[in-house]
Amino acid sequence: MTSNTKFIKTTIFLVIIGLVVAFIIGALVYKKNRVDKPKKNYKNVIFIVADDLGWSDLGYASGEAFTPTIDKLAKQGIILNQTYTYSMCTPSRNSILTGVYAERTGLQHFVLPNSNPIPAGIPLAFDLMPKYFKKYGFKTHLVGKWHVGSCSLDLTPAHRGFDSFYGFFYGEENYYTHRVSYGNDASGLDFWDQTKDYLEPILDKNQTYSSFAFNDRIMNILDKHDANDPLFLFYAAQNPHSDSEFNVPEKYENLYSHITNKNRRKILGMVTLLDEAIFNLTRKLEEKNLINDTLIVFTSDNGGDILDYQRNFPLRGGKSSLFEGGHRVRAFISMNGLESNVYDGMFHSVDWVPTVLSAALGQEIEIDGLDGVNQWNSIIENLESKRNSFIYNIDPIGNRQGSKLCNTSSEAIRVDNWKLIKGCPGLLTDWYNLSNFDIDYTINEFGEFLSLNSSRQTCLSEVSDKENNYFLFNLKDDPLEMDNLARVYPCLVLEMEEKLEEFKKISVPPQVKEPTSIFGNPDASPALWGDKWSPGWC
Repeated sequence: MTSNTKFIKTTIFLVIIGLVVAFIIGALVYKKNRVDKPKKNYKNVIFIVADDLGWSDLGYASGEAFTPTIDKLAKQGIILNQTYTYSMCTPSRNSILTGVYAERTGLQHFVLPNSNPIPAGIPLAFDLMPKYFKKYGFKTHLVGKWHVGSCSLDLTPAHRGFDSFYGFFYGEENYYTHRVSYGNDASGLDFWDQTKDYLEPILDKNQTYSSFAFNDRIMNILDKHDANDPLFLFYAAQNPHSDSEFNVPEKYENLYSHITNKNRRKILGMVTLLDEAIFNLTRKLEEKNLINDTLIVFTSDNGGDILDYQRNFPLRGGKSSLFEGGHRVRAFISMNGLESNVYDGMFHSVDWVPTVLSAALGQEIEIDGLDGVNQWNSIIENLESKRNSFIYNIDPIGNRQGSKLCNTSSEAIRVDNWKLIKGCPGLLTDWYNLSNFDIDYTINEFGEFLSLNSSRQTCLSEVSDKENNYFLFNLKDDPLEMDNLARVYPCLVLEMEEKLEEFKKISVPPQVKEPTSIFGNPDASPALWGDKWSPGWC
C-alpha cells in the first residue's frame, strides 16, 4: 500500500467521522431548540357547545336520551351543576367567546336574525377566546355554528382568532341542503370553509347531513395536527337545534320508537347523533395519542326550546325566558387526572375564557376587562365559587317575540341564592313535562301558553296586570321557582333592583332592534350574493 493510498483512506475516514460528529451535534441542537416549544406544559382543549339542549335531554340527566359517551365523560370528569348562560344563541355565544356580558357588546336582545339582517356582531374592540390561545402558540379551529356577526369579513371567525372555520354563519340551516329560506327573495346557502386568506362556499355537501360533514372536518383537523403544537378546537354543534323539518337520519329517530310524538323522537335522535360525534372525536384523540393531554369542555348555549319539543323539566320555562329552564344548562369538564365530582359552585358562561385558558396553560390567568373570573382552582379543588352574582339579562326592548302580553323591558339578576326578575319574563313560563307531549293542546292562543300540569301557576296574568312585574325567588330553597316572594321581601327587591340599575350604567343599547319586515335589509339578500348568505354587505 502506497503512502498516497494510506493518506486518502485516512482522509476519508476523518471526513466520515467529522460528518457523524456534525450530525450528532446538529441533532442535539435541534432537540434543544424543539423542547423550548410551549406545548410541553399545555393541554389541548376541545370545547363543545350543544345547541338548544334541554336540561333533561341527556342520559345522565334523566335516562330518556341515549348518550353513553357524554354520560361517561361527565361521570369521569367534573359536572358543573350550577352553570348559567343567556337564554338565546347570540348573547350566549357572545359571553362564551368574549368573557364579557352581552349587555356590554350590544347583543343582549334576541338573536342576529337571517330574516332581518343587520350590520351587527361582536364589536372588534373585544378579543375572542381563540385569540388568547393563539398568543400561547395554539392552533385554533372552529367547526359548526357562528351566529355572532358576519355582515363583514372582519367580523367572521378566521378574522377573530381562528386559523380555520368550517360551518354556517347564521343561527340555523337545513341539515341536508345547508340553506336558509325566508321566501323567494331571502333564500340562500349558508355553508362555508374559511381561513384568513380565503372564504369559499361549500358546494359539494348538498344532501350530506351537516353533523356528518362536521365530523369529517374534525377528523381531518386531528389527522393533520402536529402533536408538538397545542390545539384549541371549538366544536359548535348544530344538534339538537331543529331545522324547519326536524331533519334527522331515520335510524336515530328509530331508537326512540316507544315515544309517541314524532318530533320529540327526532329531537332525541339529534341528541344521540351528537353523542356519536363526540365518540368519534374522543376515539380519534386516542388514536393520535392526544387524549391524555386534552381537556374536554361540554356545555349548551341555552336551555331547550319548548316549541321544538325539548325538555327542561322540572326547571321552569325554557329557551328565551328568564326562568331557570332558559338559563341553567348542563355542563362538565373532563380530563385525564381529574377527580370525578359534582361541583355546585356558581358558574357563568363569561367565566369560560379565563377558566379554560388557565386549565390549558397550567397557570393562573387573569385578563383585564373581562366580566368572567378564573374558576379553575375552585372547580378542581371543590372550593367555594369565586362568583356570588351574575346578570341573566338586561334587555330594554324586552323579551317579546310577538307576544301582546309583554310591553316592558326584560331584566333579571342573581345575588347569592336570590334571583330577581323585573318586567317581561318571556313566553312559555310554566313547567313542561314532555311525556306524551302535544304542543297543539298546550297552545291556547297566540302569545299565551298553558302548563301541561294544569297548575295555572303562571306569570302571564300578572305581566298583563302590572307595568313593572317582579318575581323574587330563593333558589336554594326553591330551585323550581314556584314561590314568588316579591311581596314578602319588598326591601330585598329594592336592593337587587338597585344592583340592576348600577349595571345598566356600563351597558350599551342593543344592536338588534325589533324586525320591521320579513326581510329588513335588501343589501344582504342572497340574490345579490350568488345565492348565498355572504359576508361583505356592510
